[in-house]
Amino acid sequence: MSSAIDQLKTQLRQLDELARSGALPEDQAQAAKARLERQLLEAVMTSPDSSASTPGDGQAAGVLAPASARLSPKVLWSMVAFVAAVGAGGYALVGTPEAWHVEPAGNSRAATSQADGKGSQDTSGAPHTMKQDQINAMVDGLVAKLKAQPQNAEGWAMLARTYAALKRFDEALPAYRQAIEQRPDDAQLYADYADALAVTQGRTLEGEPTKLVAKALSLDANNFKALSLSGTIAYDKQDFKAAAALWERAVQHAPADNPELARQMQSALDDARQRAGLPAQQAAPAPAPPPGEQRDIQTASGGTVSGMVSLAKELAGKVSPEDTVFIFAKAAQGPKMPLAIVRKQVKDLPYRFELTDAMAMAPQFKLSGFSDVVVGARVSRSGEAMPQPGDWSGQSQPVKVGTQGMEVRIQDAVR
Repeated sequence: MSSAIDQLKTQLRQLDELARSGALPEDQAQAAKARLERQLLEAVMTSPDSSASTPGDGQAAGVLAPASARLSPKVLWSMVAFVAAVGAGGYALVGTPEAWHVEPAGNSRAATSQADGKGSQDTSGAPHTMKQDQINAMVDGLVAKLKAQPQNAEGWAMLARTYAALKRFDEALPAYRQAIEQRPDDAQLYADYADALAVTQGRTLEGEPTKLVAKALSLDANNFKALSLSGTIAYDKQDFKAAAALWERAVQHAPADNPELARQMQSALDDARQRAGLPAQQAAPAPAPPPGEQRDIQTASGGTVSGMVSLAKELAGKVSPEDTVFIFAKAAQGPKMPLAIVRKQVKDLPYRFELTDAMAMAPQFKLSGFSDVVVGARVSRSGEAMPQPGDWSGQSQPVKVGTQGMEVRIQDAVR
């Protein structure tokens, strides 16, 4: 996989994190995502053969196709095909449904959103609006690319997931088979293929989909989607105890940046445990920190970090008062996801900030869960979440959670 593709995937992940946190307005997030996904498609279509590509971070991709799980009406939960894959899997061409208002060719009104079922709305001029013929053209371009480069595993995976996102499951299946032929050790592909195949056979996982799920788990015993589907297989057989055990593992391996998905999985787990006659699950205690960090983290209970962000005087004429400023904290060592983030403007500087647990982007990643953090600030001329040339930034040295009165000076050019 080319470094350009890796970089675009990273940018999409970071964009999703900022959008989920509320630090980036929805319209800007959608427009930025549309632009990045087009760039990703172009990168795949112009890159050399990528059949040897491997997961960048060893984690499950987390692409979820329409639910083949048939739980009780009380806890029926959908696995949505439009969630972008990360790490191992590539991306579906069309991304999330919220990011696209698909407009039929020749029609000035946007089609009904597949995400929420709401009526048509006028999106003319919206930067993230796409007509159906534009999507078809991109799909056709990828198909042409793959005819010329049939060994391009990344392209086949993207095409398969795009067809699934467009509910063209019969066309997705051969694309999945081609991708698996190029990457026979990719657990995520087997899980995605099983899900799509189940849709085409009446939303049942019996038969070949069951074998595919088993293959996925043999390759990666902690693959979230394979665990989810395996639990569904057990549930459909009324083996609720086995379903609960599998879904408990799935909850433990749910994507850290998608707490809503984890909550849905927990709801299914609770139902399976109840039907199996198992006691209600107690909330899992937070993992104990290393002994040397215990006192620091306890001191930071309800973690905060505060101080002042200022702009270097020499930049006064190089930025606009309306430019966006992102102020964030990240673990000094550990996940790259911001633990807390706030969005301001240059005209607010110097700005006295306080980052708190309430600003966490995911419940698993809070300031109070870490001993040391780095606080950064960035002026974004475009207002987009991804750093771009022309932006200006500043960053602190690692500080203890609970630190007050620290200073961050924006002075470094983003290259």
